[in-house]
Amino acid sequence: MTDPSRRPTVLVVDDETGILQTLEILLRAEGFDVHTAHGGKAALERIPQLTPDIIISDVRMPGVGGVEVLNAAREHDAEVPVILMTAQATLQT
Repeated sequence: MTDPSRRPTVLVVDDETGILQTLEILLRAEGFDVHTAHGGKAALERIPQLTPDIIISDVRMPGVGGVEVLNAAREHDAEVPVILMTAQATLQT
């Protein structure tokens, strides 16, 4: 049975500290239990440890990008919602 007092856990992934801090403040104010990962590599380590209810990730990051984060999240839990965001959208992305 799910604990109704448990706050949903969100993992925010970005390589920019300012974005991480801003989203953490906004999501905490909305009642989420927020965890952050600075970059995709850190996210790959956090996903199995944290088992988040939702993941919000930048698409373009050095090394491990958002698509790799999405694939890792799906391998861990095929049902976890993943939101990919970017400030540098192209038709391909």
